[in-house]
Amino acid sequence: MRASIVDKIAVIVGVFFVGGCIPKIVPLEPYHDMMVDTFKYWAHVFPLVQLGFPMPNAAFYRTLCGVAELCFGSLLAFGKPFVRRGSALILMSISVISVYSMAVLGSTVEVIPAILLALLLFVCVFNGFKETTQPIKPKKE
Repeated sequence: MRASIVDKIAVIVGVFFVGGCIPKIVPLEPYHDMMVDTFKYWAHVFPLVQLGFPMPNAAFYRTLCGVAELCFGSLLAFGKPFVRRGSALILMSISVISVYSMAVLGSTVEVIPAILLALLLFVCVFNGFKETTQPIKPKKE
């Protein structure tokens, strides 16, 4: 079975999200403290507040993002094709919310990786994943 370029991108991005969620969940110093400080600011500029949602607690918001990135990053990297598209869509929405939060707070260079991840996830969502239903033919020598 040959993997397409979208499948390879999905595995790389999924593993990236799984690795990136660790400082949000596990208290590893000094990275966990940086995430705690970052999410204190991000909770104040949470974009769904404009739609009537309450402002989230910073610790709950950080933990929820970390767990969502762990679950959906794993599904994106190692899940079946019909699950990967939904995982990519959820991770893309998390990336867009983080881009919005960073832009409102005035970050410049820090936005670039989040934008690249959102664009790669956009490719994964709208290019899709192909399910292989045909049996693999043995090579003739």
